[in-house]
Amino acid sequence: KFDVKGIAGNIIHAIATTNAIVAGLQVLEAVKVLTNKAKEAPRLTDGCKFTWVVRDAIGSGNLLQPTKLEDPNPNCYSCGKGVMNLTVDCTKFKLEQLVNILRKKVGVNAPSLMLNDSEIYLEGDGLEEDEVESFRENLAKILENCPAGGIKDGSILEIEDFSQELQFQVLIKHLPESEFDEDSAPEKYILSGDKPQVKEATAAVDSSETDKGEVSKNDDAVLAVETNQDDKEAASRKRQRDDARPEVEQDSKKLKVIDIL
Repeated sequence: KFDVKGIAGNIIHAIATTNAIVAGLQVLEAVKVLTNKAKEAPRLTDGCKFTWVVRDAIGSGNLLQPTKLEDPNPNCYSCGKGVMNLTVDCTKFKLEQLVNILRKKVGVNAPSLMLNDSEIYLEGDGLEEDEVESFRENLAKILENCPAGGIKDGSILEIEDFSQELQFQVLIKHLPESEFDEDSAPEKYILSGDKPQVKEATAAVDSSETDKGEVSKNDDAVLAVETNQDDKEAASRKRQRDDARPEVEQDSKKLKVIDIL
């Protein structure tokens, strides 16, 4: 207990203070949103800003740098909820083919499809066996025979991929299979519109790149912090004082502090 407190004592206060400042800024922006809603403003975000909390003072000694919110990009599939167009023969095209298009052509990993506020296909953890079986059965259905009224000309599918925080819409257009051009659309579908930009997964930091050596692979908690040279010297002096303390029984869980300079 005391060993953990001695190691983490220099950083806990900084983390708590910064979190409190950011939480306070979020509350202020939330008040603006609620005020705009009460006044029935055209946009709930009118007057809202996002604020940078900087480590080193800027300008006249300010540590907070507010910035005006940018307008949503209508072509962005995250903030603008973009739309793609898919032209198929709804009387012959299957839902499984549509899901494969989302995977191969759009880059969706775990698609969730909603039609008329009803889920017609879903992947991911946490599903019951009967749900998995029900969604699997939907894959073999023709689009117009799908649940929630069927996928027909003019239907709008809500597509989500929680693994990538990706959300967009697909507008379905019906075209008889015989009318597709064999050269330009041999697979009997036409996908148009800007593809959503898949967010790259955060790369894991290789433990060999840290100047503290390899991290032990056990159940202990790991906390990464940024330090400068002064912080290192202060931490070294503190560890020397802590080493002089009598040894006490320690909990099985320890907190490891890793330098990520």
